[in-house]
Amino acid sequence: MDKRIHQAIRLIEEQVGERIALDDIAGAVGLSRAQFNRLFMAGTGEAPSDYLRRIRLDMAAARLRWTQQSVGAAAVEVGYDSQPSFTQAFGRRYGVSPGSFRQDRERWPDKDSSGIHERRVRVVELDGFTCWGRRYIGPTQNAPHHWQHFLAGLPPALRDTATFVGILRDDLRFTPPDRVRYDCCILLGDDADTSALPDDLLPITTHPGMAATVRHRGGYGHDERTGLCVANTYAFLLDEWISASRHTFAANYVLEIYTETPGRLDPDMAECTIIAPIL
Repeated sequence: MDKRIHQAIRLIEEQVGERIALDDIAGAVGLSRAQFNRLFMAGTGEAPSDYLRRIRLDMAAARLRWTQQSVGAAAVEVGYDSQPSFTQAFGRRYGVSPGSFRQDRERWPDKDSSGIHERRVRVVELDGFTCWGRRYIGPTQNAPHHWQHFLAGLPPALRDTATFVGILRDDLRFTPPDRVRYDCCILLGDDADTSALPDDLLPITTHPGMAATVRHRGGYGHDERTGLCVANTYAFLLDEWISASRHTFAANYVLEIYTETPGRLDPDMAECTIIAPIL
């Protein structure tokens, strides 16, 4: 993906709750609107306006699923000026009203979490941090390939010593598989020299706060040996544990912290701590 489009995506996502002029976004990254549209489509498979509309509605859907936020508040938070216009757009996207979507839990059935290796959840206070990442878009089972591509561009010294962070930004139940956003990131020490990093990596900052954490070990996509994938662990943490706790999911992303280089032992296996910000 062109670095300027990566920058534009970051600007759009940072301002998603505001009135966004895509001409201004194009200008901010040094492109004409025609260039911006062409490169954005090449990098994401969507026109900028379609991308903005989709992530707004997907973020609102996540709010309706995971929080008690009112429909009107969810609409405002993702940049809609009025609840009627939001309800109309939401209905076109999901085929139901926002209120029906919230009530119809069976519409998005929970994934099976039986058999996952680790069911011990820890609640921690998480420090915010800045890492350096690249955006990938596609099915979650492609994450090992995303990591292979990401790691191939790093100096060997960094590959062997750094901490790696995956950031999943979409709910797998209602974002189309080929549109799932995933950031591969490297976390360096405070005094690290970032000049050795590829110049298309951008700084990504996470927020401090309370988080629920659980270990995952198994396939990222479906693992024929165990029958498990990372979605099973997500289902346990988000559907079972958070739903049964006094907490609510508090962010538009979930973190995966890798203490070993992703894919070091087996390209299709993931060993990481999954971290969900909570309130």
